[in-house]
Amino acid sequence: MAASAMAGGAGVERMDAWVRFRSLSRQRIQEGNLVAGEAVWRVVEADAAGPRFAIGCARSGEVRVECRLDMETWMVTCKVAAKKGAVVTFDLTERERSLEEAVRLMLDSLAWEEGNGSS
Repeated sequence: MAASAMAGGAGVERMDAWVRFRSLSRQRIQEGNLVAGEAVWRVVEADAAGPRFAIGCARSGEVRVECRLDMETWMVTCKVAAKKGAVVTFDLTERERSLEEAVRLMLDSLAWEEGNGSS
């Protein structure tokens, strides 16, 4: 019973990390748009199909990154939707990367794709 309670607590902690990751991503997009003086990127919330969201280029629907959480493994995968798009993966159970670092890597991959003519 104690193990089950601990697992439940860990699940809540991991879901909180996912919520913080989404919030931090949204915040960085807003900051970037403010610095640019225009809405360069937009956050697209997912429907009820599960824990995921996307960030897309306002200029081109082709350049976007889609992030999803696998609730069984607690792995977050962010894939840039381009021909040879980058993939950023991190594990919410081990915290091998800070959430700040994960957001930075994901947004850097997206900006690189957009800046290299993938749009």
